[in-house]
Amino acid sequence: DMKKLDDTHIRFGAIADIHLCNIHTRKDVLETAYIEFKKEKIKDVYVIGNAIDGESKFNTYELYTPSGFEAQAKEFSTAMPKIEGITTYFISAQCHEGWYIGNSGLNVGNAMEAVARRNGRTDLIHLGHLEHDIFVQTKNGQCCIRLFHPGGGTPYAVSYPAQKIVESYTGGEKPNVLLLGHFHKAYYSAVRNVQIVQVPSMMDQNVFMRKKRIESVVGYTIIDMTIDVNGNVLSLIHISEPTRPY
Repeated sequence: DMKKLDDTHIRFGAIADIHLCNIHTRKDVLETAYIEFKKEKIKDVYVIGNAIDGESKFNTYELYTPSGFEAQAKEFSTAMPKIEGITTYFISAQCHEGWYIGNSGLNVGNAMEAVARRNGRTDLIHLGHLEHDIFVQTKNGQCCIRLFHPGGGTPYAVSYPAQKIVESYTGGEKPNVLLLGHFHKAYYSAVRNVQIVQVPSMMDQNVFMRKKRIESVVGYTIIDMTIDVNGNVLSLIHISEPTRPY
């Protein structure tokens, strides 16, 4: 009986793959996203990895900051919009900012948060490396929202990597909602009762992506969810705002 369900309603913003410090990053779109989040009374924003571009042989000539982690971390604390009432939570990824982990063993996400705090940014909070689960408590259970920045390239079909990720989960490991970064796409699908949202990027296509024939969808996402008393997702509205027509 649907009338007996005591629903929980939540809304939040999601962005991914900002790649600050790369000349192809779209700071204008980032600022526009936060203006829209404020209009929509969003209080929590989640960054699904690659907030900064990191350093490697792949991006040496695309960086607009001096070399070194401190310069990129400072740019993160400066360039991320600061709006009263909005807290930004982020995960770190194995690629890009994760290159600092491979080169020096630096806990890059925690270090980024520490630099942000030194620059007066208490609204930038690191949740974890690669993935993090957020649990929404309900009357009789909980709803799991997983933030995940996977690896691998873009396949022939946009839906394929998300499908294979969910297919790999055992029954007790599945989240209710899976938010994916990395692929620079705006896409929704549902596999094995998992609601999947691929979150678009904040970076224009660069030469590497063009060479590999990889599209970069630039934009931001608002998630509007209704959850029942047992933690099941009754509805999920995925509002993505790409900045240019397909």
